[in-house]
Amino acid sequence: MYHENTKFSEGSKTSYLTGKLINANHLTTSNFKEVIEKNKFGFVKANDNLNNLEVIILGINPEKGNPFEEAVIKEYWENWFKEMKIKNYQIKSADLPSNLEPIILKVISGK
Repeated sequence: MYHENTKFSEGSKTSYLTGKLINANHLTTSNFKEVIEKNKFGFVKANDNLNNLEVIILGINPEKGNPFEEAVIKEYWENWFKEMKIKNYQIKSADLPSNLEPIILKVISGK
C-alpha cells in the first residue's frame, strides 16, 4: 500500500508499506512478528468498529530477496483489520486475473 502523495506516519505506524520500509524496520528475518509487536509497527488506523465490512486484498506482490516479505505484508494487513474490528477478510497474492476471478465470484455470491 503506497502512494507518494499520501505518505505519512504517526509514531511507528505508517500510511504505507514498501520493501524499503520493511528492510529499514529490520523485518527480514523469521522473528518479524516479534519485531512488529515490540515496535508497534503497522498501518495508521483509519476507523473504528468496521465489523460489518468485508474486504478482499488482491495482488500483494512482495519483492524478491526477502523470503519473509509476503508474510510481513500479510501481518500488517491482518493487524490493521483486527484493530478496526474487520472480521471477514481475505488476502491473496498476485496471480493471473483468470485465477482471481473465482475468488471474487465466491465472495460476491456469499458461498
